[in-house]
Amino acid sequence: VGLLLGQNADNDDEAAYIVTLPLGKIQGHALKSHKEALYYAFQEIPYASPPVGTLRFKDPVPPRPWTGILNTTKNKKICMQLYKDDPRETEDCLYLNVYTPTNPDECNSSQLLSVYVFVHGGFFCKGDGSFQSFGPQFFMDYGIVLVTLNYRLGAFGFLSTADEVISGNFGLKDQNLALKWVKDNIHLFGGDSSKITLGGQSAAGGAVGHHLLSKQSKGLFRGVIMQSGSPLCGKMFQKSPRYFAYKLGSLLNSDFGSNNSSRELLDLLQNVSAKDIKGNSDMEIPFEMRNSVGNEDNRIWAPVEDGQFVQGSMHENLKRGRFNLVPILMGITSEEQLRFNLNKLKSKAKYFDSNTSFLINGNLNMKAENKQPAGEMLKKLYTNSSFGEEFGSFVRYISDAKYTTPVARHADLQSKYTDVFFYQFSYHGKLNFNTASVPGAERVGHAEDNYYLFKVGFHSKIDKVPESDLLTQSRMLRLWTNFMKYLNPTPFEDPLLAHVVWPKVKPDEFLYLDIGNSLSIKTNPKEYHNWKKIFNEFAEDIQTTY
Repeated sequence: VGLLLGQNADNDDEAAYIVTLPLGKIQGHALKSHKEALYYAFQEIPYASPPVGTLRFKDPVPPRPWTGILNTTKNKKICMQLYKDDPRETEDCLYLNVYTPTNPDECNSSQLLSVYVFVHGGFFCKGDGSFQSFGPQFFMDYGIVLVTLNYRLGAFGFLSTADEVISGNFGLKDQNLALKWVKDNIHLFGGDSSKITLGGQSAAGGAVGHHLLSKQSKGLFRGVIMQSGSPLCGKMFQKSPRYFAYKLGSLLNSDFGSNNSSRELLDLLQNVSAKDIKGNSDMEIPFEMRNSVGNEDNRIWAPVEDGQFVQGSMHENLKRGRFNLVPILMGITSEEQLRFNLNKLKSKAKYFDSNTSFLINGNLNMKAENKQPAGEMLKKLYTNSSFGEEFGSFVRYISDAKYTTPVARHADLQSKYTDVFFYQFSYHGKLNFNTASVPGAERVGHAEDNYYLFKVGFHSKIDKVPESDLLTQSRMLRLWTNFMKYLNPTPFEDPLLAHVVWPKVKPDEFLYLDIGNSLSIKTNPKEYHNWKKIFNEFAEDIQTTY
């Protein structure tokens, strides 16, 4: 089959590695891990047919067979993005990557490895699972098989007419089909299909939670990892999908309106360019349709209740044990909001000071007359003054409102039914790649835990970071991969982990692991229990998010 050109400096072996899949043959290549061990990469393997033409805004279908040998040694395609332009964008984007320390030519069914399927975040509207974005080099030194993937984003992945015509949640259904592909094929790469862990960060933490809740994903994984995200995060659920679907239709064709049918909208959407859909997808959100707090980070394109993949209330399903009962490792960073535009956030402080009802999540089920007193109580958890005067207090509130509180709520509810291991990542080092700080707030922002797990472009000088960074990285990788292998991050005493035993969350005792300069066990993350008391007093009992 000839020789391959090296992809990058990590490429060590130009020989071809061929795997025969049920639909055709693929050709991968050998690379070197962070510790110079060989691993084998197969990039851009098709797991679905291109969702174009009549497949646009439809459930994904498996790819067709191919002839010859498909070159899977580079990532060239990502899904359509919102808020940015990338030359790699295309609707033909449903591909996954497999990275394995096992030579596919030497797979032994008695020595199969645990598998980690990682879904990228990005607010359901941007991001990708490419080698460049989520390098596998660190994980490859820990004896697991890693799978990353692309899935449809923005309107392409989450537009819905709230009926059977455009049911929505296509991005989640893409992930589901990718999981089925992994279940059926990962043994060919040395992976154990009975030991699949599904993980994701931010919006993908929410997506992973939907798979946890969905009957359609039952049996496709045995454990989940959710970093800084949950289906209970308000901005990760869209309650007015039909409004935005029709709004997009009217922006694409001024003659289109509410009198048109869902099928007429589908016909319109399938016959315009992807560029036009992307260019009109970012629209204003009416205040009554917001899904976050106040005017901060409301989102249009997110999962919906479709009666198929997402059935019923996420909060109530967790509360009643109506989900796939598997162990979970989940957590937060010490100051989620710190990673985002702080100058923009600062300009919103007076807005939140003007009306405490703005502190209540737009997706929270609370009577109108209760929102202001509940907001006042929430505000007092952070300041006796104003958010305008105490910006650090405002940052802490926003971190908790958008991420910490709903993620902790998820852990609290699930702990009644399965093992739950909760963490806070509070270590601030060079690998965080974040110099932002706000007096009165913590130091570690959203997604900074990921930089200790995956290799990204700015890791080129990783060996020159402080020893404490490398120790923290080794600890993170050991904890995460222990969970993948044993469904327990500390299955035995380990000097690397300072002999710490990570306790499980219990309904009456919320213990968690703080991953900082040291590993320590703490109780009750952030202000969750105070939020819980306030919501118990002012919010309705039945909720969808939190």
